[in-house]
Amino acid sequence: MRRPIAAFTAALILSTGCAEASPSPSPSPSPSPSPSGSGSGSGSPSPSPSPSGSGSGSASPSPSPSAHAPTRVRTVRASTAPSGPPAQGRYGACSPEDAGAAYPGAAWETLTPARSGWSAEGLAAFEAAARRGHWVAGMVVHRGRVVSSFGDLDRAYDTRSIRKSLLGAVIGQHIADGRLRLDATMAELGIDEHDPLTATERTATVHDLLRSRSGIYREAAFMSPGDREGMPAKGSHAPGTHYWYNNWDFNALGTIVRNTGGASLGRQMEAGFSRALQMQDFTASDVREDLEEVSVHPSYRTWMSTRDRARFGYLYLRNGCWNAHQVVPAQWVADTLYPHTQREEADDYGYLWRSQEGIERLGMTQRFYSARGNHLQYIMLIPEWDVVLVLTTDMDHPAWINWLRTRLGRMPEITDVRDVLAALAEARPTD
Repeated sequence: MRRPIAAFTAALILSTGCAEASPSPSPSPSPSPSPSGSGSGSGSPSPSPSPSGSGSGSASPSPSPSAHAPTRVRTVRASTAPSGPPAQGRYGACSPEDAGAAYPGAAWETLTPARSGWSAEGLAAFEAAARRGHWVAGMVVHRGRVVSSFGDLDRAYDTRSIRKSLLGAVIGQHIADGRLRLDATMAELGIDEHDPLTATERTATVHDLLRSRSGIYREAAFMSPGDREGMPAKGSHAPGTHYWYNNWDFNALGTIVRNTGGASLGRQMEAGFSRALQMQDFTASDVREDLEEVSVHPSYRTWMSTRDRARFGYLYLRNGCWNAHQVVPAQWVADTLYPHTQREEADDYGYLWRSQEGIERLGMTQRFYSARGNHLQYIMLIPEWDVVLVLTTDMDHPAWINWLRTRLGRMPEITDVRDVLAALAEARPTD
């Protein structure tokens, strides 16, 4: 028996903007939760994210860095990159539930509606809604198997800000290995800028950057015109005190990871999780360091196929476990998804991931999470449904073409996200 879904309008208001928007040619526009669904996240009213993904919003105080710092810490300065996927037991044992879950092998297994229990009509409605929304590819993974997909699943597209969530996995591994500390400061790490950081800015920590609270307001590579205009004044907020979605923070984290691992970020992603997850298309060369004159820190742009994005999402849905192998520490996943910055009128922010309360009109009572890139591309985790939803937007065009496509209504809009989720809620099995 399927749950009837009433039409809804305001239950989901996700941000459409992002700090890595393509430059326009003209002006336009408590405990840590477990992603398996056992954590908190139900009951309270859902936040109503604003139309802009950047800016500070109204933020609540966030937990102290000491509450999340690893027990064993030492100075950062490793000289070699990880030699391969983490060995069994390196980050502890997977939970019995995660260890016993289904995982893809060399290729994803696809189930028919008859085998999966999903409604064929509902999945057809999902695909129709996604195609109307101009996503070029998408996947729905339920309990480790594909129940719906469309588009060129093997083509690598620019992830835009999804790259930041990918980066976070490597940061968590370095911290668990004792190679990096959450409380390490920019001064300790040798992080600076063309216009040298002030004494106060140099006290910003890795923990501050992960939460986009560095208080370092400088132009950054791949920064949108809107963010340049809306950037707080230099020195206006002390490190750790104010959330503002800041590409400088994310780019500096990429430099910190490169220095910590002693290899390119692409090589570290390949060794840290791509091999363990048997990603089918990703290679180290899919991470490109785009350096601009405005900053010493490149943007570390990352291309990834839809089917490989689904593997990364499923890793986080399973609390960092893959085939009974703890690839990313489970506690790091929980700390990452925890809403460190809780905002009114906007989605909440963790460590390079976003989240919001469940949408009751869709029968969703628990928090859900997303790695999100410009123009509403997602790796979305819906733990309550045991679902990973991937929606990919084609951003591999010159900025003026992306701008024109937006003006012509050829890019996804927030109403399309609502339609897709409503279709999935209608299609999914209720057992």
